[in-house]
Amino acid sequence: MSGLGSPMVTTPVGGSVESLRAQALAVMFVSGAGLALIAMLLPGTEEIDRAPWALNASLGIPVGAVLWRWGPRLAEGALHAALAAGAALVGVGMTFGDGGSVSVAAAFFFVWVALYAFMFFPWRRAAGHLLLDAVVLASALRVAEVDAPAAVALLVVGTSVVVGAVTGRNRLALTRLATTDPLTGLPNRRRLRDALDGERSRSDRTGTPYSVIVADLDGFKKVNDEHGHAAGDEILIRSAQAWQRCLRPTDLLARYGGDEFVAVLPGCTEAEAAVVVDRFRAAVDWPCSFGSATSLPGEDADEALRRADQHLLAAKAHRDPGGQPAI
Repeated sequence: MSGLGSPMVTTPVGGSVESLRAQALAVMFVSGAGLALIAMLLPGTEEIDRAPWALNASLGIPVGAVLWRWGPRLAEGALHAALAAGAALVGVGMTFGDGGSVSVAAAFFFVWVALYAFMFFPWRRAAGHLLLDAVVLASALRVAEVDAPAAVALLVVGTSVVVGAVTGRNRLALTRLATTDPLTGLPNRRRLRDALDGERSRSDRTGTPYSVIVADLDGFKKVNDEHGHAAGDEILIRSAQAWQRCLRPTDLLARYGGDEFVAVLPGCTEAEAAVVVDRFRAAVDWPCSFGSATSLPGEDADEALRRADQHLLAAKAHRDPGGQPAI
């Protein structure tokens, strides 16, 4: 490759994480309200105190509308509050079921809370919601005077724990798959995007610079053409491992694509980045080109990456065009 090409996309396909989690919670509120209202009209629900049940269920519709419209702009704390409010609505709704089968069925809305919490929040915060659900559930079962409350609580909480654990584990596994380069095991472009955005935000807050290094293997196409892709893959893996050993635990090395790598160095000055470039060059036995750039005040992360790429192109222009990695 001769350069980074087009700038990285800042928003993942399908919308941002903030939009996805806000819209998911909005759908849950509106869907839960709709199901509760429909259930009230079905045969066998005559024992329900319908007016307060309908009022309580209907509250989910405006909350869902607000979350859908403005949710992506809300801080994470607001989503935690909304999810806790949803649990409270479920608990109150259970008490209007007069302790019958509808109260028991409504208790399983708590599983929705667990599913959402473990899908979008860190484990500890999701576990906090699970604990809150258990307290609300136990209180609602007692007020509604549901038969066999211990058995109901065990089934609902147990289901929530299993669903939450499976969801959280799968989310972490899918996140690793989505942000890891399968060949080298390094972070991919998406994870690089997150790291650059994080460093830009930190730099804006603290005024501490960060540096970016772009590395490219010279003559790599010839390796694939003359020795096969297996040989090229071996070079990429060995390069990734060698350069990873040159970095601090707080640094990030990502495979940008092809034979191009990008390192993000938090709190690293221009002089310190030059030292890392020298380490990179000495760590491998084949010709490589490097470009580095240190962030400027108020500069977008993409601009720092673009300047590093320009320095890389200038370095490649001064190398022997016939050079190629040694096999």
